[in-house]
Amino acid sequence: MEFSLIRLPDVPKIQIIQFMTIGERIKLALSSRRMENYLSLLFKKPADLDYIVKLRGEISYIGIDDNSWKLFMRPLRPGYKKPNYITDDDLEPCMKDLNTFIKYWINCDENMFTYLNIEYKHFNVSKLMKDITVLKGFRSKEAFYLIASNSTEKQLLMTIRLVEYSEEPQTENELDFSIQDANEPHKFMEGGTVPAWTREYRILGRLARKRSLAGKKVTVEEAKELDDLEKELAAEGVRMINGIMTVKEKL
Repeated sequence: MEFSLIRLPDVPKIQIIQFMTIGERIKLALSSRRMENYLSLLFKKPADLDYIVKLRGEISYIGIDDNSWKLFMRPLRPGYKKPNYITDDDLEPCMKDLNTFIKYWINCDENMFTYLNIEYKHFNVSKLMKDITVLKGFRSKEAFYLIASNSTEKQLLMTIRLVEYSEEPQTENELDFSIQDANEPHKFMEGGTVPAWTREYRILGRLARKRSLAGKKVTVEEAKELDDLEKELAAEGVRMINGIMTVKEKL
């Protein structure tokens, strides 16, 4: 006799889920958005954990909190089974749409993560930043893509650093996501700091306002505001380069 797990009362439903292996829980989460949300609430992790996603073919894995927990993704060898092993195909529905992930973070009130590292062979930056207000900025000559949270009280900034290994074709490129306070020094996961993104955060606010005005029929007052925004951005040295609004670091 078949039954729908999601329809069970919470007590027996939680007991059944707790008896499942990690791999079974992930496959259950992939079965429906409703079940995914339920499991997210049930096994909610503290906000200060580090998450690492490495896509390296047969040695792919997700690591949580300094590699103290790992979920490996690889095809099972004949005659060999381990409960927390799943294939790349199992995880495919929730892996390649990072654009949706970024948009969700922008409007999310919770602290989803501090650092996130993803390794893969090729990242499409235009697809990654589609329909997102983004500013390309620099620290110590390194380029970062900057995205502001809609929470003006917290003044949080998502920085994304693309690390490409063009000279090593067999090596995966990396995306380093980091959540920073716009008014505090930028902290690297591996240690060290660089100056805060206060200026760039302010520029992102102007870019967002300009984008909202440019997408509609404006009043006389709004047209003047739009013109003022253009002048302010020009004074900051903001330019469109390869389809991305870019500003150099002020030393």
